[in-house]
Amino acid sequence: VCGFVISLAILTHTPSVQSFIGKKVAEAVGDKLGTRVKIGRVDIGFLNRLIIDNVIIYDKEQVDMLKAGRISAKFDIIDLSRGRITITSAQLFALQARLYKSAPDKQPNFQFVLDSLASTKSTLDLAIKSLVIRNGHVIYDEKYVARTQLFSPSHINIDKISTHIMLNKLSNDSLNIYTKKFSCVEQSGLAINDFTFS
Repeated sequence: VCGFVISLAILTHTPSVQSFIGKKVAEAVGDKLGTRVKIGRVDIGFLNRLIIDNVIIYDKEQVDMLKAGRISAKFDIIDLSRGRITITSAQLFALQARLYKSAPDKQPNFQFVLDSLASTKSTLDLAIKSLVIRNGHVIYDEKYVARTQLFSPSHINIDKISTHIMLNKLSNDSLNIYTKKFSCVEQSGLAINDFTFS
């Protein structure tokens, strides 16, 4: 068994295999969300470590809605066998989100993702003990609203996002989250240096 695990680990470090796994994961995620997804490669570490590079999720208009240079995560194998997803640690690097609403009577471009996740028949039971985001950038734009020089919830452009989050519980009816630190800079000049909340 030990030899099989070592052989499997070596095999999954082959570039062609990583790209193949990345393609299959992208297809599975794309089918779930009902959109096009691209993944550069997936590197499977020993037992509980997963590294995903160059992730792109497109919206219904084929705009690159969400991008991440690298996603790294470690899973609790025992919890997973019991039907609970516990991510002991996760890191997101170079996260970019382009969110918008093109007209007052239209849904935002990310609504289909929320609808897809809400439609799952399985009971959601998720915990992330440690989530670190480095160098994130999020844009939200209501294209039909005039721009101003002041901060506007209709035109948000947040850069240099750095945060450390503990998602204690996410289920179908509850959310328990603690943010140890959050910092960012908004295009209007608003700067948050050290914000903590739960």
